[in-house]
Amino acid sequence: MDLLIPKTNDDWVVSKNTIYIRYVAKIPVLTKRGDDIWVFLDAKVIKYVIKIVSHLESMNIKFLFRSSQMWFDKEEDEMHRLNIDIYLRSITNPRFFDGFIKTGFDFSDNLSDYLVKYNCFDIFSEVYKKANDKAMKKYHDYWTNSHIYYVEREDIRNYISSLERDIKIGLLF
Repeated sequence: MDLLIPKTNDDWVVSKNTIYIRYVAKIPVLTKRGDDIWVFLDAKVIKYVIKIVSHLESMNIKFLFRSSQMWFDKEEDEMHRLNIDIYLRSITNPRFFDGFIKTGFDFSDNLSDYLVKYNCFDIFSEVYKKANDKAMKKYHDYWTNSHIYYVEREDIRNYISSLERDIKIGLLF
């Protein structure tokens, strides 16, 4: 597990197959369970999540994302719903989106790997529809006479709206 820590400072702590970051308290960033490596998508420590993702990518280590709300195991369907939801909510965060683009991380490929490994494309379709509707949601601001979207940036909205198609194409090839 020591090889997985980016050697930038002493804020990284390893304990029982889990890597934590000292940020007010110890927050889990990565855990290894069996052969699976899970990176927690936590908005409080975006900078460290991006660092660990970049480090894992540079070492060609396969990993999947996991919701930080799911420290304990839940029922399988609920676990997949929560994980897919956190995948989709995190990509709407501009800091995550920009960090993944900057490091060259293929987010849709990672999500495809998750869907294939757990065979939960039906759950993805259901969760994606709700997330896409929410991301494209807009209302009219009468004071400024303009439309305001839930997700402000157009490039993120375009990415989300084409994500399902990109994953289906990726699964074909």
